[in-house]
Amino acid sequence: MLDNPEALLGELAVGAGIGASTRDLATEIAWAKVSNIAPHEYAGRAVEQSRRVVGADASDVARLYTSYVDALASLERVDLEDVLLAAVGVLSTQPSAARVVRQRYRWFTVDEFQDVSPLQVRLLECWLGQREDVCVVGDPRQAIYSFAGARPRILERFAERFPDATSLQLTHNYRSTPQVLAVATRVAQHGADPSSAVSLRATRPDGPRVVLRESADQRSEAAEAAAVVRSLIDTGTAERDIAVLTRTRAHVGLIVRALRTSGVAVTVRGTTAFYERPEVRQAVALLAAAARRSETSRPAPGSSSLAAAVKDVFVEAGWSTRRPEAGREAPRWESWASIVSLAADVEHAATAGGLAAPGLGELVEHLREQARSGVQPRGSGVTVATLHATKGQQWSAVLVVGAHDGGIPNRSALARSAGPDAVAEERRLLYVGLTRAADYLRVSWARQATPGSPEREPSRFLSTLLADPPTSVDIRLHGVAATS
Repeated sequence: MLDNPEALLGELAVGAGIGASTRDLATEIAWAKVSNIAPHEYAGRAVEQSRRVVGADASDVARLYTSYVDALASLERVDLEDVLLAAVGVLSTQPSAARVVRQRYRWFTVDEFQDVSPLQVRLLECWLGQREDVCVVGDPRQAIYSFAGARPRILERFAERFPDATSLQLTHNYRSTPQVLAVATRVAQHGADPSSAVSLRATRPDGPRVVLRESADQRSEAAEAAAVVRSLIDTGTAERDIAVLTRTRAHVGLIVRALRTSGVAVTVRGTTAFYERPEVRQAVALLAAAARRSETSRPAPGSSSLAAAVKDVFVEAGWSTRRPEAGREAPRWESWASIVSLAADVEHAATAGGLAAPGLGELVEHLREQARSGVQPRGSGVTVATLHATKGQQWSAVLVVGAHDGGIPNRSALARSAGPDAVAEERRLLYVGLTRAADYLRVSWARQATPGSPEREPSRFLSTLLADPPTSVDIRLHGVAATS
């Protein structure tokens, strides 16, 4: 199987003179595959469904899609979507193969069912045959991956496909304080069908009020967010328990610079995959070489921990355990610090399970497996991430920045060419971001992009909170307190 489709697509895009983001192109071609759209059908279907890739028109993507399929064939490789397509093909046309699978696996459970694609549903149907031995778990308010081929209506229509299914409403929230949950619920319910709303009940005690803040411009917003993060750290919140979330990757750099200027270590998610970064590849290579040099890859009883052994390897390569000032060395320091933190987590998980402490060789295999499966590490610093990259994550403190109309909802969702569900999905995306917070939540927006530029409105998803703020919210607009 092809380990890195983005690398191949990047080469093909350069050769074809297509300047769009490689990640965006990879996402679009994956969407076409899981939606059973062939290269020659792509351009027409993309226009029908208002698909758009910044920096490339539909004919460019169709041309690249064709080149990509041809390149895979010449390399005798497949990607993940091809594996799913092949599995469906075999199980649909080979009754004996389908019979073996159905005899071996009786029950199926699918989590995050609101995010499944038509292709994944077809595979599940192939596994099941005529049986109904399936359990799915999902939340329609967290359906945020339609751009990647997911179809939220598949969850909504599950009862039609399985009329005898038992439906259970999960109404208790064990993560967030009542204050966080109240705000997130108001955002989710605004503009939604009241009959479809599920009331969640917080099980945790009260926490601090949710903060809504308007800044003068984006640079001020980033600086103010960094100051809040610095204050949280200084009062006892661990860096890795804090996240700053934004809608687009373009906003990430501004936030990262502001945090580093404040002396805060940063872990970035949702841009370049962690294990694809040059400094991370270098770190894994150093650890692999150190493991080969060792007579044994497992520390002797009473010896230093795995994290300490990783630090020793990095220090030998010129790394300092002392965090550098903001500058060119910061990204490498933060990435290597994340690996040290990950090593400690791996060792803790092993010993907590009654297993022997892993060594450098086992850590390297773990890192390579994480890279192959696309898992991104939590890191040791403050997380800066796009909202799409936060699914399944949680932090004690969350700051959401860029919550203005045109930011969230994104400008593309507000365009006339956008699909009918585009704005609703943006609301769900904000809901997902808000509910990543366990204790502290702050949402901010900038009145202007830069001084003198046109004024912007707060996100329409915050309108009911601003017009009728609950007691759980602390608001400051235009520098004037408007606390309820």
